[in-house]
Amino acid sequence: MAGTRDGFFRVVYRFENEQLLELMNGTVHAAALTTLVETANAYRFYLGVYVRSVSRLTPIYMTLIGPFRTLMVYPSLLRGVRVRWNQAFGTG
Repeated sequence: MAGTRDGFFRVVYRFENEQLLELMNGTVHAAALTTLVETANAYRFYLGVYVRSVSRLTPIYMTLIGPFRTLMVYPSLLRGVRVRWNQAFGTG
């Protein structure tokens, strides 16, 4: 439901196969869009992360956390998606 909390994020909208989550603080205004699309013989998962600068510190902050995001956060998110998928549908 829109406006409810989901971890650090706030739900902007959530549909069956798509959701947009938002995080706003004094450093960044960020959004994470995820969607699951059915193709001819599989499913494709999309993850988009969007960041808007809200202060002069935003570019510095994003540079400092860049390695952490790419080496820890995103792989962890995708592992969680894989685990939940396998729990729901098996490994096939």
